[in-house]
Amino acid sequence: MKNLSLRYFRGIPLVIFIFLLLVESVSLVSADELSSITITYCDGSTQVVYLNQPASTIRGIEFSCPGSAPGGFGGTTQIAGGLKGDIFAIPENTARIPNLDSMTPIGSIYTRHLDIPSQSFKTGFPGVTDRFEWFAIRYRGTFEVPNGGQYSFRLLSDDGSRLLIDGQLVIDNDGLHPSRSRTGEVSLSAGTHSIRVEYFQGPRLYVALQLFVTPPNGSERLF
Repeated sequence: MKNLSLRYFRGIPLVIFIFLLLVESVSLVSADELSSITITYCDGSTQVVYLNQPASTIRGIEFSCPGSAPGGFGGTTQIAGGLKGDIFAIPENTARIPNLDSMTPIGSIYTRHLDIPSQSFKTGFPGVTDRFEWFAIRYRGTFEVPNGGQYSFRLLSDDGSRLLIDGQLVIDNDGLHPSRSRTGEVSLSAGTHSIRVEYFQGPRLYVALQLFVTPPNGSERLF
């Protein structure tokens, strides 16, 4: 019996994709020889589906990428080249982002992008904490700049957020407020740069955190 590995790209429901794969698998490997399929998601995490079970059971399996967990802040699977987010519990009635470097995180999550449009958030962080209000996250990582020049960033959040590039504050969108955007510009040379995004959520119920970049002579896109 053999295992077939595949990489999942968003856009095709996985149950349909697996069905089509099995129907058309003659050119790859006989479907009778398959014992399992290993799915590699966009964030590098994997999920094994064993095929020696009823189709109804397979249809009931939840196919989800940990990095796309409810809320979109990230998952517990480490992502090479991604952002690491340290989660902190903060006191109620916090009005601005505290000094996170002086605090001890309660856990960590990982993501490639900060793309949480305004939404209700009550799930907490599966595998880390069930806290869904009065928390802060410090995202850190590095990124490559292919061409030097003036780069514009836009940071949208609910509640407060701050963007630092190479330790320099580029955007201050701090405070308790509904979803809103703030922009900032920074001159970057070609090469590797560090990024840090700090975020905090005050009282329930809505959250938002999105980071966009506009390169020189380019259009805005998700960072």
